[in-house]
Amino acid sequence: MPADTASAPGLITRENLAEGKRFYYLDGKLVGASVTTVIDGALGHDGIPKAVWEHAGLRGTAVHEAIHLYEGGVEGHTLDLDSLHPEVRPHFEGYLQFKTDYPDIKFQLTEHFVVSLKHHYGGALDAVYWDGDETLVDWKSGMEMGRHAAQLAAYKNALDEMGYQNAKKLRRKCVYLTKEGTYRVVEYSGEGDFYDFLALQRIAATKEHHSGKY
Repeated sequence: MPADTASAPGLITRENLAEGKRFYYLDGKLVGASVTTVIDGALGHDGIPKAVWEHAGLRGTAVHEAIHLYEGGVEGHTLDLDSLHPEVRPHFEGYLQFKTDYPDIKFQLTEHFVVSLKHHYGGALDAVYWDGDETLVDWKSGMEMGRHAAQLAAYKNALDEMGYQNAKKLRRKCVYLTKEGTYRVVEYSGEGDFYDFLALQRIAATKEHHSGKY
């Protein structure tokens, strides 16, 4: 089984600002915006009303927290299934079905901060697991979107830059957890996905420079 650590270049921290913007720091020095902040800044929300998008974000955060607790990610805490919000529980049940269908999964990393000093961004990847292949995965409780390919490619590049063993060979998958309590797995393998992210990063920076009126 591959090594289960990535060599952090120092202390990575995150600052959450208004309107969903996040920035990452290394030893107190700004590295750059989060991967999702970059992508959202470039692409916006495809005509989805702000309130709807923000609500989906809160739901997604709750689903991620439930998975993290379930997998023992917070010392001294366990997940109380009865405490889950009715809107969150079906998505979590989709996760439980995924784990039932893939019983041999061994987690290497969970909720792990990464940074790219070369390209000036950071992120929090959901998990890397081993099941015969090593896979970088993101849990999603919303619709499938093309931007997710670029998101995962950015995380993979940062892991590689940080010295994670076999990072270049990581498979990239999103597991879409549905409101019906099911799931579907989508693998992204486009060779240009990381270049798409870099293009989006440039677009986001240009829009920011021109106060969104570019």
